Amino acid sequence: MPAKHTLHVVLTETLVKYVRDKVVAGHHLTASDVIRHSLHKLMQRDDLQKLMVDAGRRADPNE
Repeated sequence: MPAKHTLHVVLTETLVKYVRDKVVAGHHLTASDVIRHSLHKLMQRDDLQKLMVDAGRRADPNE
């Protein structure tokens, strides 16, 4: 997938090692792939949390 935008980020050594380890292990082809995948998973988690909060509000008889 061609990059549409670039962004410079600063990572801790722990995160750099994690990203590199994922690439070396063959889980992803590039560091950018690791970051894109991680952000996609974070977005999915945020969406799920929002759905759960919204469902809880609808199920609350006090509202």
